[in-house]
Amino acid sequence: MPAAVSPTGTLRPGDVVSTRYRVERFLERHLREESYSVRTVDDGRPLLLKLVEWPSGAPELTPFELQTWKQQASRLSHFRHPLLAQTQELIPLDSSGKTCLIREPVELEGQPLDAFLLSLGRPLSESEVLLLAAQIGEALDAAHRADLLHLCLSPRRIIVLTDSDEWRVKLTDVGLYPPPLAARFAEPGYLSPEVLSGQPCDARSDQFSLAVILYELLSGQPAFIGGSDEPREVVVQRVLAEDPLPLLLSQKVELALQRALSRSRGVRFPTMRDFVGALGGDVRGFAPQTIGRAMAVKPRKQPPWPRLWLPMAQGALWALCGLGLLLGVRKLWISAHSKRPAMHADAAMDHSQSNEADPMDGGEPAGPSDADGAEPIGAMPDLSRHADGGPSIASTPPNRPASPTKGTSVVTNGSNRPQPKPPLSRRDAGADDAAPPFGEPVGDPTPTVTTQVEIAGQDGKLAAAQDSGLRTCLRQVRRPSLPYRVVLENIGGTLYVSPRGTSDEFLTSSDFRDCLKFRISGIVIPKVVTISGKAKGKSTP
Repeated sequence: MPAAVSPTGTLRPGDVVSTRYRVERFLERHLREESYSVRTVDDGRPLLLKLVEWPSGAPELTPFELQTWKQQASRLSHFRHPLLAQTQELIPLDSSGKTCLIREPVELEGQPLDAFLLSLGRPLSESEVLLLAAQIGEALDAAHRADLLHLCLSPRRIIVLTDSDEWRVKLTDVGLYPPPLAARFAEPGYLSPEVLSGQPCDARSDQFSLAVILYELLSGQPAFIGGSDEPREVVVQRVLAEDPLPLLLSQKVELALQRALSRSRGVRFPTMRDFVGALGGDVRGFAPQTIGRAMAVKPRKQPPWPRLWLPMAQGALWALCGLGLLLGVRKLWISAHSKRPAMHADAAMDHSQSNEADPMDGGEPAGPSDADGAEPIGAMPDLSRHADGGPSIASTPPNRPASPTKGTSVVTNGSNRPQPKPPLSRRDAGADDAAPPFGEPVGDPTPTVTTQVEIAGQDGKLAAAQDSGLRTCLRQVRRPSLPYRVVLENIGGTLYVSPRGTSDEFLTSSDFRDCLKFRISGIVIPKVVTISGKAKGKSTP
């Protein structure tokens, strides 16, 4: 969007800002930003002051958002890079609720990228665009390594400096807006979907903005902006819901732009270096990927070999501790199991039942039947006779029922001893039957539906690898309503989802659309591909 120049500004020549910068003259106003030429009060060094006035005073930010913004401003004032306009100071909110950015006045030496293209009078070639992309990407990559995000990148914030036939760029206004304010006040046609929707953002958000700028340089028209007077809400909705039209470029550049313009951050390139390298740009100026904060720590000097006895002694000590712990656990396990009764639970139940009189034999209860005459562990003493010569009283093990439990009947075998009858089946059991054991399925299992997928092409067929990739993309939509139908149109060798006849689950799935861009490779022959899915049958696991 072109800048709207205003003849006057809020500040006047001679005003002193923050007791350190004296205003010389007003430059321009764009949106809510006013630019002034200023000089330092101490040494008269020329600088540029960018003043942002917020509606109704200070903007509404949470304490955490404000603190994060101030921390980024502190890092920005100490950050230096030859492709970034040097920031002298960033005051997030002054005493009057305004934001002030004081930086190097690179606009006085060069032109913004949009004005440079107008003065050039011709479109840029693909090699010239890659040259600019390498420089812009290098500057952004250096800022990202310092935990700085731009979040308001646009052509007017890229200054082109011309030296004979060479072009050199400098990025400006890094960190001018925090994410919540960038979504409300920065140029929406160049912002990433996560910034506009208030989602978490990272370095890949700047990657989307750079991809939009490169798309505009290569195509000659903005990706999402229709006109300078277009309402902000319309542009925001277009970024959130629409894809830019495909370009007739080299396949390498086309695929790299499609991936960087994805609305899903996970699909984009991990770093700016990877994006520029995928475009085919020169990444030799980028900092090596292995350089980081950990590289600043000097490696420790290795001790001489006689000191090896220390780790060996530590290892032996840990081994002894582990062995002692293992032996202790084993001893506790043996001790706990040795205290259990020797007889099986079924044998104990038979023993308790044999002490009762069998109603079918008419006999008296029998006493304990241990071979050596010893009593069972925990049994009551056996009284052979009462004082009056009454019948004997059989002992019963404690905590053992004298009769079968509820839900179990008694039958006899050939030895006339009572045996437990198997419990009733679920169909014959009554309302008082016990619940099914743990792990047994209750009721009928949920049937699974097998989907039969048919893929048909108009004026040609897909290759085997393309057909397999298309079936993989269909699985990005989980459990679609059956039957479903998907219509794909071949535009410039890329399959796009057609809104005519496509089921809603596939029409609204960004994962399905992104999968089509990167799974369907090679030359696509059919003009229209129609996919139908229906239930093939039901099966139970």
